[in-house]
Amino acid sequence: MKKIYLLIVFALTVTLIKAQCDATFEIVANGNEVSGTIIGTGATVPFYTIDWGDGGSDFSQYATHIYANPGPYTITWVYTDLANTECLQTGTQQVIITGGGCSMDFTTYSFGLTTSVLVTASGAGAPAYTIDWGDGSPFDYSDQAGHIYAADGTYTICVTYQDYDNLDNCTLLQCHDVTVVAQAGDCTVNLTVTIDGSIVSADAVGTGAINENYMITWGDNSFDNGSTGTHSYEVAGTYTVCALYGDLGPDGCTTSDCEDVVVQKIGACTLDVT
Repeated sequence: MKKIYLLIVFALTVTLIKAQCDATFEIVANGNEVSGTIIGTGATVPFYTIDWGDGGSDFSQYATHIYANPGPYTITWVYTDLANTECLQTGTQQVIITGGGCSMDFTTYSFGLTTSVLVTASGAGAPAYTIDWGDGSPFDYSDQAGHIYAADGTYTICVTYQDYDNLDNCTLLQCHDVTVVAQAGDCTVNLTVTIDGSIVSADAVGTGAINENYMITWGDNSFDNGSTGTHSYEVAGTYTVCALYGDLGPDGCTTSDCEDVVVQKIGACTLDVT
């Protein structure tokens, strides 16, 4: 299952008119498109209104609006209970529309309890990424990363893509559900690595999978799909390179072989004295 959200957080001013219910309002923006969601509790027959501040309005809990022109707009929202006049909340929120926008999607690959994410995005001048693995573990902050879950289950992975030069018109949030299951079987894989300064090459040979799939993880939150790969490290240190092999998804077998590599040399320098 795939869920897509566009995320922008703005200052929120809420005026509580009557207190037998509660509500908040969230908006997300990308370019001239803004989505708003009223999150209310307490009403038995809830009624929603979103006034976009440019003459347009929607009478629903969630709606998306496209502004025709740039400018600041004040969005007014209302949450009430048609069966109880003591339940009424409203508030305003400002959004600044300047055009622009960006796009983002990501793909997940799972071997047993191991899942990797590859983000494809464009439109940001100063791009920033956040990967939330959905299990309470620390976030990753890159356009590709790998993660090992502690237990079988379905997890919601969410990726945020932002332009630090233009947050108002490029902040995207997208979520995918991934199911991971510890696998067993007769798969085997053998990994061979070679080191040349900061460049490491890997080659994996596996047997036993019905539909063979390979992934090389480099130990620095990057990976390559396939049985071979070459990777250049940016920081000296010790890294664990792994070859993952087997059948994708919860059926079949999966296995891995890992090797630690020590990268001592980063880049090269020359000196010319005349």
